[in-house]
Amino acid sequence: MRKVKQPKKIFTRMLMNNWGGIAHQVICFHEYVNLFSGKSGSGKSTVMDAMQVVLYGSVRNDFLNKAADDTKNKRSVFSYLRGEQKDGTANRKDRDFCSQVVLELKDTGSQERVCIGVSFEVARGDKELHKYCYFSHQGGFPEDEYLSAGQIPYTYGQLQQLIQKRAEEKSGGPPVPINRIYPTQEAYLNTVNDVIFGYVDAGRFKTMEKSAIALRMANGTGQFIKDYMFPRSREDTIAAISDQLAAYREIREQVETLEQEIELLEEIRRHDQALTDARTKEAEAEELLKILDIEDRKAQLAAKEEERNDAKAKLLSFEKQDEELGKSLREKREELAKLTAELFGSDFGKKREELAQLKETMQLCSREAADWKALAERLRKWDETEGISDYVSNPTRNLLEQIVSGAVTEEHTEKLKRGLKEAFGFVMDEMEDVKDRLRAVTMECRSEEHTSELQSQPH
Repeated sequence: MRKVKQPKKIFTRMLMNNWGGIAHQVICFHEYVNLFSGKSGSGKSTVMDAMQVVLYGSVRNDFLNKAADDTKNKRSVFSYLRGEQKDGTANRKDRDFCSQVVLELKDTGSQERVCIGVSFEVARGDKELHKYCYFSHQGGFPEDEYLSAGQIPYTYGQLQQLIQKRAEEKSGGPPVPINRIYPTQEAYLNTVNDVIFGYVDAGRFKTMEKSAIALRMANGTGQFIKDYMFPRSREDTIAAISDQLAAYREIREQVETLEQEIELLEEIRRHDQALTDARTKEAEAEELLKILDIEDRKAQLAAKEEERNDAKAKLLSFEKQDEELGKSLREKREELAKLTAELFGSDFGKKREELAQLKETMQLCSREAADWKALAERLRKWDETEGISDYVSNPTRNLLEQIVSGAVTEEHTEKLKRGLKEAFGFVMDEMEDVKDRLRAVTMECRSEEHTSELQSQPH
């Protein structure tokens, strides 16, 4: 069976701008073991403390001085930023400056890189730390290594521009965005531990750091190797080495077996995730179909409501026209009766005057006739409209045809009015039915939405 190397995330590089006695430095890490060696004050603790500020997202002093175990020299983040030395001098005293500490990680499986870090801005008159922010972005260090023109570390605005650029380049990243500047320490640590590191227990991570042991070489490197690696007894040394090699082989076999099991579990997890995603997409498709069906029903109801409103408006218009025609007809008949009575009881001259008035009346009647003709034409077109037969009875339609053809009597008009009112009643009844169906569909939609919400809630 081919051995599959388990993917992991490793630190590849570390960058420091204006930190302690360092103006600008990039450190490259080995994949497995890294040793920091040097005399006291050479900067070993400076590097370790910078790493701790980024890893644990804290600028408190109790996170510092762990690697050196130096109880006499109490360092602080602000003293590192100023570059304070044991003799009381400071590399960056009485001036404004910016500073960054950044760690670069690489996923050995996907080969993708991510950077996490902290950026500081210190003003000339500051006596303690005021302005700083934690950030992360996809990809490795920028080509300028966070230095603008003149080898000056990035300002807050330049850092924002870099992160915005990385966000545009990596639009298809993880669900939780990592190209960002964090508003709080909690937000930074949650993203770093859960997303970037891959669900690391923050409490256990700190415990591991605090249990580190510093080895001191009292008599030089040669004596240290002799005392710790080659005891005085040669036989004991060979036996110890043999036992250690046997234990190493056993542990190595266990590790290889464990790596294979982990790879198998990871494969199972990927298949399970694919199945979960497929089920999720299926549920989403079903919900989308339900929503589309609801929207279609809403559109149908809206169309019915619009048709009802149009029919109601037309009916009101016809009633008004019918009322006006009836009033005009009564007035004309009264006027005709009056003129007839006056004609029989007047002389010729009076008749001429009445004739002129009669001509005016005829002209008025002509206009009324034109109006009546137009009304009749509208009634005819209305009768020919598709769907009118669903609401108007055949006798009423026959009356309508007689009136349109010119056979207008008061009796016909009254019957037509009653027929139209009856049709109006049918329209109102259907409108009530539509309202009842609308309420039923609305209750059904609400019930389906409530059921969908219950199913989407975690159990």
